[in-house]
Amino acid sequence: MEYIRVAKARVSSIFTPPQEDTCELSTNIEVPEDFKVENVTILHHGQPTVGTLHLTPHHLIFRIDPEAESSSQSASRTPPPQTKPVKRPREIWITYPIVSTLFRHPASAASPAHLRLRNRDFSFLTFQFKTERECRDVFESIKALAIVKGVENLYAYSYAPGSIEKKFNGWKIYDPRKEYERMGIGTERCKGWRISKINKDYAFSPTYPALLVVPATISDTTLSHAKNYRSRARIPALTYIHPLNNCSITRCSQPLTGVRGNRSIQDEKLNPHQKYTGRNKTI
Repeated sequence: MEYIRVAKARVSSIFTPPQEDTCELSTNIEVPEDFKVENVTILHHGQPTVGTLHLTPHHLIFRIDPEAESSSQSASRTPPPQTKPVKRPREIWITYPIVSTLFRHPASAASPAHLRLRNRDFSFLTFQFKTERECRDVFESIKALAIVKGVENLYAYSYAPGSIEKKFNGWKIYDPRKEYERMGIGTERCKGWRISKINKDYAFSPTYPALLVVPATISDTTLSHAKNYRSRARIPALTYIHPLNNCSITRCSQPLTGVRGNRSIQDEKLNPHQKYTGRNKTI
């Protein structure tokens, strides 16, 4: 048996084959754009199904023909006499970074030559081949495709969105102001909170969003002084508020008390106001 273990960093690989058979990474393997092997049997969820295995530069795709899938079911189940609509082939897509370990088992009297994939999502797949050569070729191809030489070779750099996806601007799908309005911020339901634009240019806190929800009685001047008492200026800001009882969840960083026990009057004013706006139910 021969196997490879793909490293988590995706730039190197650790190979630990048995002592009687050594396995070294060969980066000179030329894999075509669409390398496919027909009549491959997959064992998935305990069900053997025949299909075609495709190896693309970024994905391993197993294409299952509907006729082969129906024939692999129990023979005792008789199909209904009426005409069924034409089914599209079912496909199983596996991206190479999700592959954790790939085992190659040579042909024996008990089983044909096959590959066993153990993925990082705790799924297991077994591919059985007609010949030993097909099994080794797929094994070497996956080994070459799973190890990328640079970040620019990852799928994200070559992905081309479809016509439907191009219509949407990903930066405008999420609107924080509408999300806060959905929770009641800025409406009659939550009068104790307001939306502050003090971090609109990310100069106040580079690791905080542009819009911050703070108690309505606290001014931006108080916030500018309170930020010096928090690590990276992460002042207490609202994350969630319950629509019925106004119970709130706020986030912040650790206070910079130091060994001298430093205090901040502005920061001490901020916390009691949060308890008041949440009816003494601030988490």
